[in-house]
Amino acid sequence: RGELLADLRRSALPVSEMQGIFQLLQDVANLVLQSPHGHESPCSLGNKMSPQSRVFLSDRRLRLVELLVEFPRIFTVQSDRPGGMPRVALRVGALTWGVVFAPGRER
Repeated sequence: RGELLADLRRSALPVSEMQGIFQLLQDVANLVLQSPHGHESPCSLGNKMSPQSRVFLSDRRLRLVELLVEFPRIFTVQSDRPGGMPRVALRVGALTWGVVFAPGRER
């Protein structure tokens, strides 16, 4: 389950996995941008994501939030109250390959 995340943290992902992550993050970013509130719950995002994004997560047995928290410069994942449903918001306007996979990408 955590192999992809470990490889991501070490910057040791194959290009095919990086492409899958990039497409999924673009999908999520577009959904958040289309939201009238500027944020979405992970459950709502999961229901609205493209089938390819859902398959990407399912095949790797990952939860969406597990992946999004790896990109704190791009997404915020916070709850408005203790024990509440987290909300996903976007921190950047345009999602590019350089933004997602920038050298020295912080966790």
